[in-house]
Amino acid sequence: MQIVLLASDGSAHADRAVAYLIEQIQQGGLLSDACAVHLLNVQPHLPSRISQGMSAEELHEYYQSHSTSALATALAQLQQAGISATAHSRVGVPGPSIVACAKELDCQSILIGSHGAGLTLGSLLGSVASEVVKLSQLPVTLVK
Repeated sequence: MQIVLLASDGSAHADRAVAYLIEQIQQGGLLSDACAVHLLNVQPHLPSRISQGMSAEELHEYYQSHSTSALATALAQLQQAGISATAHSRVGVPGPSIVACAKELDCQSILIGSHGAGLTLGSLLGSVASEVVKLSQLPVTLVK
């Protein structure tokens, strides 16, 4: 079984990656019906000037609600296509967190949306996508 990690920040770029994954599964392309999908959102740490007055419970609730909101559209798109996915949430630096989560979940590949505009590697791919490509030993599919 192919295990795929789809990283999503809730943006239009991420939505295109979701649409690509759905298309690949439905058309039997690179991925098939024997595919487990893990959907991941990584929330960056709040600046200490904001988080210092928050309790651990409040921080957890903040991160969880923002992550749930960011994954809502992707989960709905997958569900509508009849594809089940397991949602995951992490807090930290997005690039390394995505790569670490893929390793923890024994994924065979990572799928992520790219910005697709600009002249430098960071702006062409997006800084998170660029970092995932650099850090990952797994195949990474970038969707423009």
